[in-house]
Amino acid sequence: MLDLAEADPTLREPITGAEDYLRAEVVHAAAWEGARHLDDVMTRRTRISVETFDRGVGRPRSART
Repeated sequence: MLDLAEADPTLREPITGAEDYLRAEVVHAAAWEGARHLDDVMTRRTRISVETFDRGVGRPRSART
């Protein structure tokens, strides 16, 4: 993950709505751990689905219409 974050500094940013996780963790899960679906990342590769009040399905405020 460190190499990913070094290559792309935006991956050092936290995930909106799940600030305990970095964007690099999602990329790493898909590229190196075989995660095939977002649900896999949220439930098995991270704990976003149980650690966030909306189970990780919310959208950032700026994306709401």
